[in-house]
Amino acid sequence: MKLQDSFATYRLGDDEYALVSAQGSEFAGIVRGNEAAAFIIEELRQETSQEKIVQKMAQAFGAPLSVLERDVAAVVDELAAIGALEGADGVRKEPDGASGEARSVWGFEDELRERGSFVYRNVGVSMLPLIKQGRDLVVIGPKPEGRCRKYDVVLYRRGTRYVLHRIVEVLEDGYVICGDNCVNREYGFTDADIVGVMTAMVRNGSHLDANSAAQQRYARIWVALYPMRSALLRISGALRRFWTTSTSSTA
Repeated sequence: MKLQDSFATYRLGDDEYALVSAQGSEFAGIVRGNEAAAFIIEELRQETSQEKIVQKMAQAFGAPLSVLERDVAAVVDELAAIGALEGADGVRKEPDGASGEARSVWGFEDELRERGSFVYRNVGVSMLPLIKQGRDLVVIGPKPEGRCRKYDVVLYRRGTRYVLHRIVEVLEDGYVICGDNCVNREYGFTDADIVGVMTAMVRNGSHLDANSAAQQRYARIWVALYPMRSALLRISGALRRFWTTSTSSTA
């Protein structure tokens, strides 16, 4: 079994960690846990088994095997229940008295209300070239008391999923939203759908302010070039489909 790539972990404070789902996952929220839970989740980033995790935890924590087996099973079952694991065998109820009982599932809205911001890993290519999966983290802050602004990069709900895209037009009753690397614009989203606004990015350890002059220049230029980018992306997509069909028919 293995943790799906669409889940990211970050530290909330001393002995408190969070597992966050990003795009590509049906689960939308945050799983909070302690240091032991974070250790288990990190082990699940590569193919492993409950037995192997228990052995590594015994070396790291020195707790009784019966306690470790119970805690590993509880975390694995919770992750399997939200669809975070690949190759998990079934889901059982969490054993009574598991020491990981502090874990709980929160939505991003809950995290903003309690802490004022959170770190988010975007999954996919829809915000290239600004945000690259595996390279960048984004910091999400609360949405403004009034309206969001044109060029804001917002985290919003699309059904049961969270999506991070840019506002390209502010309407009287909503927003037009589009990813920097997307062709199709999205309509019909209102302030009620907006969860938060990107306030910064973290790239190679450096903090990049989303409201800096450089970022604002990039946003204005990128949005202004949308008609040209849209045409190029459509042509590129058509050429890829043509090439795929041609190579398939000659194979």
